Amino acid sequence: MTEGTLVSRRDLIKLGSAALVSAAAGHLLPEAIQNFEKRDADRLQDIIRETGGKKLTELEKSEIDALVNLSAKLYTELTGIDVDKEHLVSITSVYNNEDEFIQGVRNSGYPDYSPDRNNLPWGKALGADNPDIPNTAHINLVDMEKDMKTSTRYTAVGLVYNLFHEWTHCLATINTRGEILKSGVDYFIHQSETESEVKEPWQKYVGGRVYSVNNMGYNLFDEAWTDLIARMAINETLDDPELKNAATNIMSTSRYAERVRMLSRVAEDVRYEEESKTSNGQEPPLDLKQLAMLHRNSDFETFLQRIGRAYPRADLSLLSDRQLGEREDDQILKDRDFLIGKRIAVQIEFANPTTLSQVLDTLE
Repeated sequence: MTEGTLVSRRDLIKLGSAALVSAAAGHLLPEAIQNFEKRDADRLQDIIRETGGKKLTELEKSEIDALVNLSAKLYTELTGIDVDKEHLVSITSVYNNEDEFIQGVRNSGYPDYSPDRNNLPWGKALGADNPDIPNTAHINLVDMEKDMKTSTRYTAVGLVYNLFHEWTHCLATINTRGEILKSGVDYFIHQSETESEVKEPWQKYVGGRVYSVNNMGYNLFDEAWTDLIARMAINETLDDPELKNAATNIMSTSRYAERVRMLSRVAEDVRYEEESKTSNGQEPPLDLKQLAMLHRNSDFETFLQRIGRAYPRADLSLLSDRQLGEREDDQILKDRDFLIGKRIAVQIEFANPTTLSQVLDTLE
């Protein structure tokens, strides 16, 4: 740390008493001590309040830039992902025009992008599943505004939430490791809950998505996982009750709200089960940083195994022959936690809360 460096409260807490001693000895300018109370989260909330009443498409460029910069810094702190704030800022484009949003995606490595103009997404992240395409995050303010309607006057909360979501997509890395991948078992890539799905060996994971030679599955499970990370980060960022309420209203308009509600319940069960074992020297319970790092590393198998372990009384009779694939009995028993987790992930993928509740109720 060089003389004159400004530090946040979190930085000082991390550095501990040594930082305070150094400050008292004059190694930090007095402004550092005076200003460290003004955390990045406080400044972000100030901007959200100041822009209250504005539509997303009415935000000034300077306001958007400030929101993006502060959100990037907070995202790296909250998730623990080792990425420069400047990198997140540099890969991000925010649009208040639908045509410019579509063209921006096309110009960034997806030239054939032709979305349904009546159902445009709030954002688009590129590059995570293709090393030949640079990572970029594209934010569509117009359709966010349409979906949010009049849910809150603090619309800027929605931009922060969307940034957290798209950055989580962008930062996922391709993972070709894992016992399930190595086993070469032909698992279904689910395109629907009832149709006959393509049955191919899985080849790689990207976040919560699973890829075979010709297909990709668990896309909406990945959206739920990504959105849960964004929501947890928002909840840790905001401490103003009015802004928290605004965030809740905005997030309820998300297209993945039902799936996130389902995954949130599962994650709470995982946390509860793991907390009871932490004192025995096992890994700490699932939290935001672990969820984010599992997604960043595309550790799909570990996440599903942890879900399965949270339901130790689950019976493998919950699984159909189709879900088990062509596996020997001893292999099924060995992969029991993963297979239970996969069963639950499928219910989240198809947003089937009734079936998921029936499954989970049998595990109590």
